[in-house]
Amino acid sequence: CPKLATLLHAEQRKLLIPIFFASHRRISSSLLPEVIMNTDKGVSHYAKLFAAGGTCASLSHAATVPIDVVKTKMQVTPGVYKGLGDGVKKIYASAGMKGLLQGFMPTMYGYASQGALKYGMYEFIKDSMNAKDPNYVPGSKPSISQMVFAGALAECLGSSTLVPFEAARIRMVSDPAFGTGTFNVLSKLIGQQGLGGMFIGFPPLLAKQGPY
Repeated sequence: CPKLATLLHAEQRKLLIPIFFASHRRISSSLLPEVIMNTDKGVSHYAKLFAAGGTCASLSHAATVPIDVVKTKMQVTPGVYKGLGDGVKKIYASAGMKGLLQGFMPTMYGYASQGALKYGMYEFIKDSMNAKDPNYVPGSKPSISQMVFAGALAECLGSSTLVPFEAARIRMVSDPAFGTGTFNVLSKLIGQQGLGGMFIGFPPLLAKQGPY
């Protein structure tokens, strides 16, 4: 029933927010000193990885924004578009290039943060775990299990920052009149759903992104 669904969403928000912020604080405070002290890599090395990951992820996903626009519109208005080519043609005819680039900025913001954390934290966590090995030698490679765990955790952290921007992107594509920009849309969504409501889509997004 609607009341039960509202209650469950409220409880979900209460659980997700503290877990999200606590995980970020715990990782940054516990791993940073150890990985810098016990490996031959300094802060600048990881800063470059964060920057490269954020830049590459944001640019590569920005290039596919028109595809995301068509996909989203096909999902919210089934039957209107016959396929990708038909969708691009119809959206361009009705709204021009601006219509095909709806949600461009939240895509850039979201994947900049996601890419930075995903690729930067992967190397950071992997090296930190490797450095805890009693037989660690600077320059040695981590085990496969360490790399898999580091990749999964890094993806979890990266996706957690992507979710709010994905919510904004989808709303901007499905309802262009809802807001005037990324942060205006985010502000309105938070006003409607609360901060925790922005993370309701986190489990399915993680299910998709995690294995990848």
